[in-house]
Amino acid sequence: MKQLIAIFDLDGTLIDGYQAIHAAINRMLRTLGYKEIGIDLIKRSVGKGEIDIVSRFVEQQHVREALTLYRTFHIEELPHKSVLKNGAMELLEFLRKRDVRLAVVTNRVRQTAEAVTAALDIQRFFSMLVSEEDVKEPKPDPEGILSIITRFKGDTKRSFYVGDMGIDLSAGRNAGVPTYIVLTGSSRRSDFSEDAFPLLFEDLDAVRRRLSFDFPELS
Repeated sequence: MKQLIAIFDLDGTLIDGYQAIHAAINRMLRTLGYKEIGIDLIKRSVGKGEIDIVSRFVEQQHVREALTLYRTFHIEELPHKSVLKNGAMELLEFLRKRDVRLAVVTNRVRQTAEAVTAALDIQRFFSMLVSEEDVKEPKPDPEGILSIITRFKGDTKRSFYVGDMGIDLSAGRNAGVPTYIVLTGSSRRSDFSEDAFPLLFEDLDAVRRRLSFDFPELS
Protein backbone atom coordinates (compact mmCIF):
# COMPACT_ATOMS: atom_id res chain seq x y z
CA MET A 1 0.00 0.00 0.00
CA LYS A 2 1.29 3.46 -0.94
CA GLN A 3 2.29 5.90 1.78
CA LEU A 4 -0.43 8.35 2.77
CA ILE A 5 0.13 11.95 1.63
CA ALA A 6 -1.30 14.97 3.48
CA ILE A 7 -1.32 18.28 1.60
CA PHE A 8 -2.15 21.55 3.35
CA ASP A 9 -3.00 25.10 2.48
CA LEU A 10 -1.32 27.67 4.76
CA ASP A 11 -3.29 30.85 5.42
CA GLY A 12 -6.52 30.31 7.30
CA THR A 13 -5.79 26.60 7.55
CA LEU A 14 -2.53 26.08 9.46
CA ILE A 15 -1.62 29.70 10.17
CA ASP A 16 -3.27 33.02 10.94
CA GLY A 17 -1.28 35.54 8.97
CA TYR A 18 -4.03 38.14 8.67
CA GLN A 19 -2.46 40.58 11.16
CA ALA A 20 0.83 40.51 9.23
CA ILE A 21 -0.91 41.02 5.89
CA HIS A 22 -3.07 43.79 7.35
CA ALA A 23 -0.08 45.62 8.82
CA ALA A 24 1.90 45.32 5.57
CA ILE A 25 -0.98 46.51 3.40
CA ASN A 26 -1.62 49.53 5.60
CA ARG A 27 2.07 50.46 5.66
CA MET A 28 2.03 50.23 1.87
CA LEU A 29 -1.12 52.36 1.63
CA ARG A 30 0.25 55.02 3.99
CA THR A 31 3.49 55.21 2.03
CA LEU A 32 1.57 55.78 -1.21
CA GLY A 33 -0.86 58.28 0.30
CA TYR A 34 -3.93 56.05 0.45
CA LYS A 35 -6.32 55.60 3.37
CA GLU A 36 -5.83 52.60 5.62
CA ILE A 37 -8.29 49.70 5.55
CA GLY A 38 -9.74 47.38 8.19
CA ILE A 39 -8.74 43.79 8.83
CA ASP A 40 -12.18 42.41 7.94
CA LEU A 41 -11.66 43.62 4.38
CA ILE A 42 -8.25 41.96 4.34
CA LYS A 43 -9.76 38.66 5.42
CA ARG A 44 -12.22 38.82 2.53
CA SER A 45 -9.47 39.67 0.04
CA VAL A 46 -6.77 37.06 0.61
CA GLY A 47 -6.24 33.79 -1.19
CA LYS A 48 -5.36 34.65 -4.76
CA GLY A 49 -1.78 35.88 -4.39
CA GLU A 50 0.10 39.12 -3.80
CA ILE A 51 -0.66 40.87 -7.09
CA ASP A 52 -4.37 40.27 -6.64
CA ILE A 53 -4.56 41.64 -3.12
CA VAL A 54 -2.38 44.68 -3.84
CA SER A 55 -4.37 45.49 -6.99
CA ARG A 56 -7.56 45.66 -4.95
CA PHE A 57 -6.43 48.69 -2.96
CA VAL A 58 -4.37 50.91 -5.28
CA GLU A 59 -4.86 52.40 -8.71
CA GLN A 60 -3.38 50.51 -11.64
CA GLN A 61 -0.48 52.93 -12.14
CA HIS A 62 0.67 52.27 -8.56
CA VAL A 63 0.49 48.47 -8.58
CA ARG A 64 4.15 47.80 -9.36
CA GLU A 65 5.44 50.18 -6.66
CA ALA A 66 2.81 48.96 -4.22
CA LEU A 67 3.81 45.34 -4.77
CA THR A 68 7.47 46.10 -4.03
CA LEU A 69 6.52 47.94 -0.85
CA TYR A 70 4.11 45.26 0.26
CA ARG A 71 6.66 42.47 -0.17
CA THR A 72 9.20 44.38 1.91
CA PHE A 73 6.76 45.21 4.69
CA HIS A 74 5.21 41.74 4.70
CA ILE A 75 8.53 39.99 5.34
CA GLU A 76 9.16 42.41 8.21
CA GLU A 77 5.76 41.84 9.79
CA LEU A 78 5.52 38.05 9.37
CA PRO A 79 7.74 36.83 12.25
CA HIS A 80 5.92 38.65 15.05
CA LYS A 81 2.37 38.95 13.67
CA SER A 82 1.67 35.39 12.53
CA VAL A 83 0.40 32.58 14.74
CA LEU A 84 -0.54 28.93 14.34
CA LYS A 85 -4.18 27.98 14.14
CA ASN A 86 -5.48 26.01 17.11
CA GLY A 87 -4.75 22.33 16.63
CA ALA A 88 -2.23 22.86 13.83
CA MET A 89 0.86 21.64 15.66
CA GLU A 90 -1.07 18.75 17.17
CA LEU A 91 -2.37 17.60 13.77
CA LEU A 92 1.05 17.81 12.12
CA GLU A 93 2.63 15.85 14.97
CA PHE A 94 -0.21 13.30 14.82
CA LEU A 95 0.36 12.69 11.10
CA ARG A 96 4.15 12.62 11.27
CA LYS A 97 4.08 10.00 14.02
CA ARG A 98 2.00 7.84 11.69
CA ASP A 99 4.51 8.12 8.84
CA VAL A 100 2.32 10.35 6.65
CA ARG A 101 4.21 12.46 4.09
CA LEU A 102 3.38 16.14 4.55
CA ALA A 103 3.40 18.95 1.98
CA VAL A 104 2.08 22.47 1.42
CA VAL A 105 0.48 24.06 -1.62
CA THR A 106 -0.12 27.79 -1.26
CA ASN A 107 -0.86 30.82 -3.40
CA ARG A 108 1.80 32.67 -1.39
CA VAL A 109 5.16 33.35 -3.00
CA ARG A 110 7.93 31.04 -1.82
CA GLN A 111 9.80 33.73 0.13
CA THR A 112 6.91 34.46 2.49
CA ALA A 113 5.72 30.85 2.66
CA GLU A 114 9.15 29.68 3.79
CA ALA A 115 9.54 32.65 6.13
CA VAL A 116 6.26 32.09 7.96
CA THR A 117 6.61 28.30 8.25
CA ALA A 118 10.13 28.77 9.63
CA ALA A 119 9.02 31.48 12.07
CA LEU A 120 6.26 29.24 13.40
CA ASP A 121 8.48 26.14 13.55
CA ILE A 122 6.43 24.01 11.16
CA GLN A 123 8.78 24.06 8.17
CA ARG A 124 10.39 20.88 9.54
CA PHE A 125 7.24 18.85 8.93
CA PHE A 126 7.04 19.34 5.18
CA SER A 127 8.89 17.37 2.53
CA MET A 128 7.68 19.70 -0.23
CA LEU A 129 6.27 23.20 -0.56
CA VAL A 130 4.58 24.35 -3.77
CA SER A 131 4.24 28.12 -4.02
CA GLU A 132 2.69 30.53 -6.52
CA GLU A 133 5.92 30.58 -8.58
CA ASP A 134 6.08 26.80 -8.86
CA VAL A 135 2.93 26.36 -10.94
CA LYS A 136 1.56 27.68 -14.21
CA GLU A 137 -1.91 27.96 -12.71
CA PRO A 138 -2.53 28.65 -8.99
CA LYS A 139 -5.42 27.24 -6.98
CA PRO A 140 -8.24 26.51 -7.71
CA ASP A 141 -6.30 24.72 -10.46
CA PRO A 142 -5.19 21.29 -9.16
CA GLU A 143 -1.66 21.58 -10.60
CA GLY A 144 0.03 22.16 -7.24
CA ILE A 145 -1.70 19.28 -5.50
CA LEU A 146 -1.10 16.87 -8.37
CA SER A 147 2.56 17.88 -8.66
CA ILE A 148 3.11 16.88 -5.03
CA ILE A 149 1.42 13.52 -5.51
CA THR A 150 3.49 12.90 -8.64
CA ARG A 151 6.73 13.92 -6.90
CA PHE A 152 6.00 11.55 -4.02
CA LYS A 153 4.99 8.77 -6.46
CA GLY A 154 1.68 8.68 -4.67
CA ASP A 155 -1.95 8.04 -5.52
CA THR A 156 -4.95 10.39 -5.35
CA LYS A 157 -6.84 7.77 -3.34
CA ARG A 158 -4.02 7.74 -0.78
CA SER A 159 -3.75 11.53 -0.56
CA PHE A 160 -5.89 14.24 0.97
CA TYR A 161 -6.01 18.03 1.01
CA VAL A 162 -6.92 20.45 3.81
CA GLY A 163 -7.84 24.08 3.10
CA ASP A 164 -10.19 26.84 4.23
CA MET A 165 -11.67 28.54 1.16
CA GLY A 166 -13.83 27.85 -1.84
CA ILE A 167 -10.75 27.82 -4.05
CA ASP A 168 -9.32 25.09 -1.82
CA LEU A 169 -12.45 23.01 -2.15
CA SER A 170 -12.33 23.42 -5.93
CA ALA A 171 -8.62 22.60 -6.06
CA GLY A 172 -9.06 19.42 -4.05
CA ARG A 173 -12.06 18.31 -6.04
CA ASN A 174 -10.33 19.10 -9.33
CA ALA A 175 -7.37 16.98 -8.19
CA GLY A 176 -9.68 14.11 -7.27
CA VAL A 177 -8.49 13.81 -3.67
CA PRO A 178 -10.48 13.71 -0.41
CA THR A 179 -10.80 17.32 0.68
CA TYR A 180 -11.44 18.82 4.12
CA ILE A 181 -12.33 22.49 4.64
CA VAL A 182 -11.87 24.17 8.02
CA LEU A 183 -14.04 27.18 8.84
CA THR A 184 -11.15 28.95 10.56
CA GLY A 185 -10.11 31.26 7.72
CA SER A 186 -11.86 33.86 5.61
CA SER A 187 -14.78 31.68 4.43
CA ARG A 188 -17.95 30.84 6.32
CA ARG A 189 -20.41 27.98 5.98
CA SER A 190 -22.78 30.26 4.07
CA ASP A 191 -20.12 30.75 1.37
CA PHE A 192 -20.41 27.10 0.33
CA SER A 193 -23.15 25.22 -1.48
CA GLU A 194 -25.02 22.49 0.37
CA ASP A 195 -23.13 19.71 -1.41
CA ALA A 196 -19.96 20.90 0.38
CA PHE A 197 -21.40 20.64 3.91
CA PRO A 198 -20.07 17.11 4.66
CA LEU A 199 -16.58 18.43 3.93
CA LEU A 200 -16.75 21.42 6.30
CA PHE A 201 -15.22 21.29 9.79
CA GLU A 202 -15.14 23.78 12.65
CA ASP A 203 -11.41 23.32 13.32
CA LEU A 204 -8.38 21.12 12.76
CA ASP A 205 -9.21 18.91 15.73
CA ALA A 206 -12.45 17.97 13.97
CA VAL A 207 -10.48 17.22 10.80
CA ARG A 208 -8.14 14.95 12.77
CA ARG A 209 -11.06 12.97 14.15
CA ARG A 210 -12.55 12.59 10.67
CA LEU A 211 -9.22 11.48 9.20
CA SER A 212 -9.04 8.67 11.74
CA PHE A 213 -12.42 7.51 10.44
CA ASP A 214 -11.63 7.89 6.72
CA PHE A 215 -8.15 6.36 7.00
CA PRO A 216 -8.34 3.64 9.69
CA GLU A 217 -4.56 3.27 9.86
CA LEU A 218 -4.47 6.72 11.49
CA SER A 219 -6.59 5.60 14.43
